[in-house]
Amino acid sequence: HAESVIAITCRGATCGTIHRIPAFSYLTGNAMALDDLDISTIEQSYLFHALTYRGFADIVSGSAQPQITREGLTPVAIPVPPLPEQKKIAAVLSSVDAAIEKTEAVIAQLQVVKKAMMEQLLTKGMPGRHTRFKQTDLGEIPEDWEVVSLGSVIDGIDAGWSPQCESRPAANGEWGVLKISSVTWGTFDPTENKKLPDHLVPRPNIAVHAGDVLLSRANTPELVGRTVIVEQTYSNLMLSDKLLRLRINRLVAEPRFINLVLGAPLWRELIQDAATGSSGSMKNLSQEKLRALPIPKPATKEQDAIANIISAQDAVVRGEQLALDRLRTLKSALSSSLLSGELRVPTDSVPCPV
Repeated sequence: HAESVIAITCRGATCGTIHRIPAFSYLTGNAMALDDLDISTIEQSYLFHALTYRGFADIVSGSAQPQITREGLTPVAIPVPPLPEQKKIAAVLSSVDAAIEKTEAVIAQLQVVKKAMMEQLLTKGMPGRHTRFKQTDLGEIPEDWEVVSLGSVIDGIDAGWSPQCESRPAANGEWGVLKISSVTWGTFDPTENKKLPDHLVPRPNIAVHAGDVLLSRANTPELVGRTVIVEQTYSNLMLSDKLLRLRINRLVAEPRFINLVLGAPLWRELIQDAATGSSGSMKNLSQEKLRALPIPKPATKEQDAIANIISAQDAVVRGEQLALDRLRTLKSALSSSLLSGELRVPTDSVPCPV
């Protein structure tokens, strides 16, 4: 295609996805291009936003191989305001898209910086503090650091409970059992739980508290052993049997530091290697192998200082993520108002066959 076009994925798992294709691009047989638009009645950017808002879930056919056919696409209609209004609508939505993309790029860069900071701090220590280093099984670390087993810095490991629960999350005053997804994505998500049935007696001893380090003992190969730190006490949320709580001995280790170590690339590899299971989709991590994991052990004051630096970086990322969430909410509201006709110039819209 010598000119920019809108293309729709018409086969496969991403069937129905809408793309803006730059000029001089080739399309495969898995996409359909909307060629020869009548630019006197339709503005391409408006069409992209209108089709994205509408979606094509209702015309996708097939289950093993989802597809959209030309016959299914032909009757699709969208409201088309006058061309000047189309351009204004497209400009507004495109400006929000640009802000979203910019914020996403900032978050991605902050994550790159965090990864580099963690690699430096977990192997070289606080900047300027160490001048002598030694080789260990974990690589080069400061001379006054130790390499110890994870088991040597914990007072114990608590396992959870998985009774048959209701499908909905626990409401205020109700007890809930945490799902694996509560610890999957790097931060603790208390909303990922299932309500404990009223006829079952809660187990307060496995409720989660501020400072707990939680770990998924059973998950996919990529996610098994993922850890989070709980920021506040949730006295009505209990561990499931696929989650473990590491009770850190705070006289020798800082929970936030241990959480950082276990989430760093080297230890993610060690954990994945230690996980077992015949299924390619589900692995298990035993308490014995977990306790045997080697970890670096600086003085507790340095552990705390390292954790503070990463926590500050995390706070910046959270701020950008909140901004991104607000932008996405704004985009959704604007799309709904502008593309449904709720906010429009006082002219009749007419259906436009795609």
